[in-house]
Amino acid sequence: MKNSEARKTLGLAPGEKPSAFLSDFDETREYKQELINNAPSEELKFRYQQELLEYEAALRVVVGKQKLRPNTDFIVVLLLICSLCTAGWWGYQWHQNEWYVEMKVKSDISELRAAGLSAVTARQWAKAEQAYKQIEAISPGSQLAANGFLAIKKGKAEELNQQIFYALGESQAALEAGRWDEAADLAKSVIAIAPENEIAQRKLLIIIRERKKQELLVMMSAVSDALDSGDLATAKKALATLRERDPKNANISIFADTIETQEYEIRMRHEKAEALYQQALELDNGEYSAEAVLLLEEASRLRPKSAKIMGTYKKMGAYARALRVPQDYATIPDAIAAARPRDIIRVAPGKYKLPIYIDRPIKLSGNPEGGTIIELPA
Repeated sequence: MKNSEARKTLGLAPGEKPSAFLSDFDETREYKQELINNAPSEELKFRYQQELLEYEAALRVVVGKQKLRPNTDFIVVLLLICSLCTAGWWGYQWHQNEWYVEMKVKSDISELRAAGLSAVTARQWAKAEQAYKQIEAISPGSQLAANGFLAIKKGKAEELNQQIFYALGESQAALEAGRWDEAADLAKSVIAIAPENEIAQRKLLIIIRERKKQELLVMMSAVSDALDSGDLATAKKALATLRERDPKNANISIFADTIETQEYEIRMRHEKAEALYQQALELDNGEYSAEAVLLLEEASRLRPKSAKIMGTYKKMGAYARALRVPQDYATIPDAIAAARPRDIIRVAPGKYKLPIYIDRPIKLSGNPEGGTIIELPA
């Protein structure tokens, strides 16, 4: 490197002596070394290293060529040289010590700053606070520490807002799905970390209100379903629960009237069924009675769970029937086809010439007074 290029690199104007700027040169070298240490990327770090190497080469060209001018008085010059060397040696030692101390402080601060930034990015607040507190201890009133604490404060606020936003969103989803406990727990978790959050407070009130509304709807549905199925015992029990939970519910009186009406209707059906049952018993003479069977069928429809009505219906339905020819059936074969085992076919007086095939245990009877003649073809 030429002397002119070196002086230009060091920023020396024509005629300026390099010896007057030695301290400035040292500070510039330190600054460039700090840039290398704190470079955010390998590319920048390499570029800063090249600049430092170029700067040090320029120093060797310019400062290395400075020579002391000879003095005619050799002794004076020698003493001066000795004095200067001694003073220079002590000055150099002091300067080196101060320089190393300063560089150590800068290096420590740089490392702590990097650790603080990394911790803030990772949201490790305790670690970040510790790093910036150490910077503050090393350099009281440091703007770097103040900025770090501000970044921590903003980061914590941002993280808190994200947690609140997420919890409120999940609470709303649980509310819409009817998961009341989950929705309430999420809203309470927001209030726990942010007691002044009005959205969470309102949401908790909405959850309580909607939950009660849903529970009341379930209770009213239970009453309605029981009434629709005719289960008055279950309907009364469900109504009692509804009355206890919501005494002012407008549907209580409606349900109570409906229950009373259905009870009255049931009593009327039971009374009518009992009357029909008694009529059927009066017709029970040990023989089949179509009228009695019809009476019992109607009584069973009105009171399907009555064991005595069903028992009598089965008994009288099993009685032998009397099928009349020609009053009930036009021909004897028609009566036989309609007959059940043990039925009696009563044939009116007259002469009947036709084939007869009996395939079941029945009784074929003519007129007790005579006059019923059946001729079977040969």
